[in-house]
Amino acid sequence: MSAKSYKTLAIGGTFDRLHKGHQYFIKQAFNFGDKVLIGLTSDNYVDRKIQTPNTKFQINSKIQIQKYQSRKKELEGFLGREGLLERAKILKIDDVYGSAGESAELEAIAVTRDSLPGALLINKTRKKNGLLELKIIKIKLIQAEDHRRISSTRIRLGQIDRLGHVLDRLKPFGYTIPENLRSNLKIPQDTLLKNKNSFLKVIPGLIKELKSHRQNLLVTVGDQVTRLINQHKIKVDLAIVDFRVKRRKIYSSMQDLNFDVDTQDKTSIITVRNEPGKITKTLVTAIRTSLNRIISDRRSRIIKVNGEEDLAAVPAIILSPLGSVVIYGQPNEGVVVVQVTEEKKSRLIKLMEENINTHKCGERKIYDEALKKLCLVLTDAFKQKKRVVIFLSGGSSIKLYMKLSDWISRQKDIGRYLAFAQVDERFRPEGSKNNVNAEVIKDTGLWKICKVSNIPYYLISQDGSLEKAVDEYNQTVERLFKVYDYKIAVLGIGEDGHTAGLLPGYRQKWDLPGFVAGYVNDGQFKNRISLTPKALLALDYALIVATGEKKRKVIERFRKKNTNPDIDKFPAAVINNMRNTNLYTDFDE
Repeated sequence: MSAKSYKTLAIGGTFDRLHKGHQYFIKQAFNFGDKVLIGLTSDNYVDRKIQTPNTKFQINSKIQIQKYQSRKKELEGFLGREGLLERAKILKIDDVYGSAGESAELEAIAVTRDSLPGALLINKTRKKNGLLELKIIKIKLIQAEDHRRISSTRIRLGQIDRLGHVLDRLKPFGYTIPENLRSNLKIPQDTLLKNKNSFLKVIPGLIKELKSHRQNLLVTVGDQVTRLINQHKIKVDLAIVDFRVKRRKIYSSMQDLNFDVDTQDKTSIITVRNEPGKITKTLVTAIRTSLNRIISDRRSRIIKVNGEEDLAAVPAIILSPLGSVVIYGQPNEGVVVVQVTEEKKSRLIKLMEENINTHKCGERKIYDEALKKLCLVLTDAFKQKKRVVIFLSGGSSIKLYMKLSDWISRQKDIGRYLAFAQVDERFRPEGSKNNVNAEVIKDTGLWKICKVSNIPYYLISQDGSLEKAVDEYNQTVERLFKVYDYKIAVLGIGEDGHTAGLLPGYRQKWDLPGFVAGYVNDGQFKNRISLTPKALLALDYALIVATGEKKRKVIERFRKKNTNPDIDKFPAAVINNMRNTNLYTDFDE
């Protein structure tokens, strides 16, 4: 099917929590229609669907599905950013038909497998009305990291985020939490109630709200909090306890925590090990499993931790369904009450990822460990049949490419999914051509392997003028960003704070609208061509390798909490704002 085959095409949906799957579907629809009518379900339509009898407990309550105006605003914002708003018309619809059953101008409708029945009903109605049936265009759903579809329901349930990241697979889970992160996580994540009386005043209102919206869960973390709530006969959906208060064993049984053990099904108690200062994968799995079961059967669960549950509030907040309430004790402070929202989840995740994306390795192992991570990222992408382009920098990162060449040589049919390009280049340097990054990479054997495996690779031209080379490569990069599903870069960091080909003091030269910039500098290599910050920030993932004690201060400078170094003085500070990074070093931060 050629692009823009129809003058007017229709799509419809609730588009709650506008996610990556929605965005893909909408963009695909615009490939087939010059004009796209978007039927956006009204609040009344949503309410009627919610009230449809269903014995299975579901997170589909109207309190968690965004209101029409919020959904419309997000949709308009997305269409505007993609340059599609002028070709779109958003219509409020109160049923599955909207105007599609009566509109003579419509020629086609785009659907997913879930919305196909609605399209068939629309065509049935059109036939009754004496109108031509709409051509039905089926668009595939895209998958999350776990190879299941991305959906608003899964987002509301706390299983994934809008990009399809699986929330129980986050970086900090399974790692020892660094002391600086532990300190940050001890900062109350929502309302802090400093005494028992203020806590008891707030709780009844919260419980009333919870009961009025049956999808919302109450999760308690900590023995004292759990005991107090049980004492007041408030139903706890999930309790996480360890029989300790301030790391001292105080309790010895569930009766001590005011659980009614006579009615408590022992199968509802899960015992897990969690070492102090950690969020183990075992604990995370227990929380995820318990929440899934509670959502299914609405029966309460208890997680008994052998060790410590002091950080368990973190995965509890991240994994709980939207609208849930998580209550946990804050030592020497009081009680924290968190009403779970996407914003609060994102804040916690960002806080953790900023601290858990650095890996310290011995000098001999650093490139092996970096390669292992890169290969895991690639393997996962290939499983999802994503096409990947990797942008390669020069410098010390070169040491990784020989190992990467060996890994590629053992893969089958990889040329269908992989391509390479350059992050930066020294343009026509004086002296040996070996000063050219592309030639140095060639010496690792990577380009040879690419030819053997039919993997395309794109080099920055050394012909003509600097301006011509920049223009040509900018066109290449723009095309690669459109064609490939997953964009990766391998970066280094210089002792002067540079990354890619972005040197300190030349921001006016490379801080431009395009993906590629070229400039003349005062350094050893006069002419530089590099991906711009715009391109780096548009990447899906970056692997960064920084070795040598001299780089410690540079990294500490731009990674320091509550600082935002001038990118002109420290271009590597751009890494702070990149969406997904792993930094491998041979020194402690």
